[in-house]
Amino acid sequence: MLEFLKTTRYSKVLDDKMLNKDTSNAMEEVEAGQAKPYASVKELMLSLKKLAGV
Repeated sequence: MLEFLKTTRYSKVLDDKMLNKDTSNAMEEVEAGQAKPYASVKELMLSLKKLAGV
């Protein structure tokens, strides 16, 4: 997923070659088991695109 975000023009994952605060916080939530489950990759991608406004 991180590679997808790094190569997607409408996402911003890195600030000065370091994970930005939003990405870092999101990864910490995942590691703590607080991630939202998705039924499919399609559902995940639709959610990401909606958040990105595309």
